[in-house]
Amino acid sequence: MDMTEAVSAGIKLRVNEAKDEQTVLNFKRDENAVTLDRNKSGKGPGGVRKAPVELVNGILQLRIFVDRSSVEVFLQDGAKVMTARIYPGETSTGICFFAEGNVKIIRLYKWDLKKVWE
Repeated sequence: MDMTEAVSAGIKLRVNEAKDEQTVLNFKRDENAVTLDRNKSGKGPGGVRKAPVELVNGILQLRIFVDRSSVEVFLQDGAKVMTARIYPGETSTGICFFAEGNVKIIRLYKWDLKKVWE
């Protein structure tokens, strides 16, 4: 994501607005940090984790893996890694992008993981 003109931006994962469930990943320019907020991630412990991140030429690079009960975030080609257990309901499957200021998504790929067990 090109964050040159943004104050903050992020992604809400495993979203279900009706149940008020979401796991929020947010970059804040004034803190040069990414937070991973599990306070509305379903059953289990909540909490917020924070990692310092330096933009490279205004770019924030994320590689995110999400499954039924975990989130792994690789920041800036793995310079920082965040991982967390989450326990949202089965219907919490949405993904939302948000920003304060202008953000350009330079490239976005999505893959579905195969089920190992049925």
